[in-house]
Amino acid sequence: MIDYVYALWREVFAHRRLFSATFEFGTLGESLYKRYCSQRAMVFENRLHWHGAQDPAVRARVERDFKDLFFPEEPDWCAKALADFRQATEGILRAEGVLTT
Repeated sequence: MIDYVYALWREVFAHRRLFSATFEFGTLGESLYKRYCSQRAMVFENRLHWHGAQDPAVRARVERDFKDLFFPEEPDWCAKALADFRQATEGILRAEGVLTT
C-alpha cells in the first residue's frame, strides 16, 4: 500500500510533502501455535469464500476465527492497540514537526 501511495505522490503530488506509514497490531499472539492459528484462519476463510460450507456451524466458526484476526473484541487488546497507535502517531508527528508540544 505504501509503495502505491509513494508512486502516486511522485507522479501527481511531488510538489507536496508526504509521510506515509501503516501500522499492524498482532491480534492472536506471537507463539508458533498462534501463528499457525492465524494462517489456518486465512486459509479456511479463503476456502469458505470460494467453496462455501454445507454446515452452518462450520461457516460460523470460520467467520468468527477470521474476524478475530482483524477485529478482536477483548477490551484490553483494543485499549493497548489504541495506546500504541497514539504513541506512534504522536512520535511521527513530532519528528515531522507537526506537533510541537
